[in-house]
Formats: sequence, C-alpha cells, structure tokens
Amino acid sequence: MSIEINMEGKVALVTGGSRGIGQAICAKLAAAGASVAFTWAPFEEEPLATRKILEDANVPFIDMSCDASDSKSTIEMIEKVISEMGGLDYVICNAGTIADGVIWKMEDDDWNKVISVNLTGAMNTIREFAKYARKEPKNRSIVCISSINGIRGKFGQSAYSASKAGMIGLAKSAAKDLGHWKVNVNVVAPGMVNTEMAKNLPEYILNNAIADTLDDRIAEPEEIASATVFLLSDLAHHITGVVLPVDGGQLL
Repeated sequence: MSIEINMEGKVALVTGGSRGIGQAICAKLAAAGASVAFTWAPFEEEPLATRKILEDANVPFIDMSCDASDSKSTIEMIEKVISEMGGLDYVICNAGTIADGVIWKMEDDDWNKVISVNLTGAMNTIREFAKYARKEPKNRSIVCISSINGIRGKFGQSAYSASKAGMIGLAKSAAKDLGHWKVNVNVVAPGMVNTEMAKNLPEYILNNAIADTLDDRIAEPEEIASATVFLLSDLAHHITGVVLPVDGGQLL
C-alpha cells in the first residue's frame, strides 16, 4: 500500500531554500502540492535553480532575501508570506552557516555568526510564526533542521554543534509552548549529506563519515526532505517534540 502526502491548499515557508537540503525540501513540498515561500541569504546570488524547480512544479511561490539572525527582517518575512500567500501552515527552519575550528582557536566573530544564524534565526522565525498561529488554532507544523552533531558533538565544530543542540532544545520547548494551539514542532537531524559543502570537504573527512554509516553512503538531500515533509504532514500530527536522525546509522 502506498501513502501519498497531499499538501494542496497549504502554504510552507523554508528558510535557506536556495540550495542543498533547503532546495530539496522546496521541491518535495511542491511535489506534494504546497505553495512554497523560501528565503535566501543577503550575500547569496539570485536563487535561480530553486525558482526553476518551483516554476516547473506549477505551484504558487515567492522568495525573498532575509537575514534570519535579524528579528526585523524575520518579522517582515513572515508578514510578507502571510499577506501574499494567504496564510502559513508549515515552517521549516533550515537557514544555517558553519565556521569550523578547534575550540581554542574559535574567534568571537565566528562563534557569534554561527549561533546568531542557526539558533537565533530559528528562534526568530518560530516566535513570529507562533504569534500568527495562536490567532487561529488549527493543525500546523514546524520542523527544525538540526544535525546529529547537535546530539553527539564533533571535533572542530564547537559553534556548529552548540547551535544545533540549541535548536533541539528550542524545538522541544516550542512544542510544549504551542501544542495547545495545534502546532507540532519536531527536529530532523541529518548526518553527512551529499551537498556542495560535503563535496568540498577533504576526502578523508568524507570517507570517515561514509565509514560510520551502515549502508556505506551518506544521505542525499532528497532523503532529508522526505523525512521533513512527513513530519510536517497530517500523517505525523500526533508526533511532536521528537528528534529524527536521518544519518544511515552514523549515531550508532
């Protein structure tokens, strides 16, 4: 028996949707029939590839440049989505950045950048969505894209791991705060994913990640997107406050 997820009539917002995991999530949402809004960082080029995917899917969409770490920018983003798309049902907190380095070499600017984009950005987005969702309780969903390194830590990734661990705590607390208003909040925690970032890593790091998996490969972005869309959907609406690793067994 096959189960098809139908999101026609729903509006989804994906932060950081211009490439990689975010782009794959946009594509999966569109394939399920959702209208899609997505953001891209101010320093990025125009997100032509994601726009083309959504145009080909023939679903309504908008995109905007947004600094997730800036609360004013986030407020404007949420207001724009609700105004132009007629509402908002799903929020995916995916915008993120990274600044690797062992802890004794971690610079203040690098630490602050990673925490502000990854963690504060997610908080800003969830906070503004919560203000809207409380006005009219109905089934809505939030998914935060964290990382298994937010669960286990990782050598040379103190800032990134701390931000992703913070997202997990944020999501669990938000699930308790928003459950009464029928909003569920969950976390997808990928392991290594086959994105441009992974392709640019030193070969030994990539090989070590593959060796940690049980099926001898890292995840494809579409696999992270599939887990995300499931948790957003009505099929999963009695699931809230959970962390779903999608890592091929790396945590094991």
